[in-house]
Amino acid sequence: MTQSDVGARVNLEALPISPELGTKLPKEKCEELALAGGEDFELCFTLPSFWRQHLQDFSSQHNLPITRIGSIEASPGLNLLRAGQNVTLPTKLGWQHF
Repeated sequence: MTQSDVGARVNLEALPISPELGTKLPKEKCEELALAGGEDFELCFTLPSFWRQHLQDFSSQHNLPITRIGSIEASPGLNLLRAGQNVTLPTKLGWQHF
């Protein structure tokens, strides 16, 4: 995001959390693990909005669950939202690739 001078908005309620984990830990802990747990078993990618319907069709045709968790924003930075309210980033953000 730094190189492109944009930011991202992530809706915490949209994060794919396994039902099993949700029965064992509080919702906030599940969100923290999804954001920074270090086990990268989900891909995160961006796509222009005009491709959204094509992606949904692809997802349905191939029985491939795809979850929209947020959007790219013009303002730099990462904004986490829960119930429409800003949430503070976890202090630990997992593996830093760069």
